[in-house]
Amino acid sequence: MKKLTTIIAEDSQEQLELIRRLIEDYCPQVSILAEALTLEEAYRAIKQYQPDLVLLDVEFHAHETSFNLLDRLKQENDLSFQVIFFSGHAKEKNYAYSALQYAALQCLQKPIDYHLLVDAVERAVVFAEAKNVAQLRAQYEVLMNLVKTRNFSDTPLFIRTSKGKWENINPDEILYLKSAATVTMIYLKGDREIIGMELIGHYEFLTENPHFFRVHQSHIVNLKHVNSYDPKERILFLNNGETLEVARQPDRELRKRLGMRL
Repeated sequence: MKKLTTIIAEDSQEQLELIRRLIEDYCPQVSILAEALTLEEAYRAIKQYQPDLVLLDVEFHAHETSFNLLDRLKQENDLSFQVIFFSGHAKEKNYAYSALQYAALQCLQKPIDYHLLVDAVERAVVFAEAKNVAQLRAQYEVLMNLVKTRNFSDTPLFIRTSKGKWENINPDEILYLKSAATVTMIYLKGDREIIGMELIGHYEFLTENPHFFRVHQSHIVNLKHVNSYDPKERILFLNNGETLEVARQPDRELRKRLGMRL
C-alpha cells in the first residue's frame, strides 16, 4: 500500500528529532510531510497537507493541549486523519489512557518504546486500509468526552479481544490478569474470562488505579477481590477460591497495600 502521509507535532525540538529518527529507523510505512513545534504550526500543516496520520504531543508549553487543536478541527469538520499521541504524563494524568488504545486512537508514554510505536503504526495501517472515516470520527467523539474526565473510574476500558473486535470492560469486574505467552488472560466476576490480544505489560497502566497491583511478572490482581494473603508462602487467596503466587520483590509493598504489619 502507499505510505501513510504523516505530520509530527511536538513542542520539544529534541523530542521531535527523536520521534523522527524512530519513524525513519523502524516505520517504513510512514512518509513524514511536515514537522511542527507549536499547535498553530500543526494546524496549518494539517490544513495544507491533509495527512493520513498525525503524531501528536498531548501537552504544549504551559496551558495548551493538543485537544484544543482537535476541538478546532472538529468544529471545521476536518477530522479525517488518525492520531498517535505522546505524553510524559499519560498515566498519572490519565488522559483516557485505556480508551486511547481503542482502534486508531492511541497514546504512548514517554520515553517512547519503539516496539510500541511500531505496533501503533501497524494498527494505523490496518485502519487506513479500512478507510472508515465515519468510525474514526465516532472514536474522536468518545475520546473528547473521556479525556475531559481524567477519572479512572469513569473511563471505559476497551480490550482488544481479536482482530478488529474490542470489548468494553468495567475494571471493577476484573479479578486478575494472567500472562499467557503472547496474549493475556483476563478473569472476570461470574466465572467469565476473555483473551486480551496484548502482552501483560500493555495492561500495566491499570496499576495507576490503587486497587490494581502487579504481584508477579505474570499476574496483575484487583485487590478488591482478595480474601486473604499468606506472607510466609507468598500466596494470595481470591474471593472466588483461586490462589495466586506473589513474587518476592512486590511482597513488602503488597503487605503495605493490604494494611498488614511488616
